[in-house]
Amino acid sequence: MKPTVTEKIRGFNFKRAFLIFFAALFIFTAISVVYQLSSGGWQEAQALQSYRMDLRASGDLTSAREWRAERQHHGSFTVGERVLHSAAGLTTRLSAPDFNAFHLIGGLFHISFIALAAAFIYAKVQNRRKGKAAVE
Repeated sequence: MKPTVTEKIRGFNFKRAFLIFFAALFIFTAISVVYQLSSGGWQEAQALQSYRMDLRASGDLTSAREWRAERQHHGSFTVGERVLHSAAGLTTRLSAPDFNAFHLIGGLFHISFIALAAAFIYAKVQNRRKGKAAVE
């Protein structure tokens, strides 16, 4: 007898598929970041983040809008460029003269909140899955 679509879906190992997907994504991101670093992307990312922080500090909304429009015409970032620009933004903020312990602790609370929210959602999904399996 030929298995039905439902049986095929139930037999599919989603955990293995997600592990393979995220492993491939991690490897691609690492290769992309190394490429960006070798082509001078770090200096460009730091200069871009410094300029962005200066625009925010100046309060000049017109210049900020023009800069954002210019960045949109540049196109979207690759995964490696996003990682590199995020890291550059973090180091630029950490080395800024107005950075203090409150900014650091606030950032840690922000990260902790996101992790707790994700864990809560994961636990709720697992509990619902177990509840539905017990009913069937």
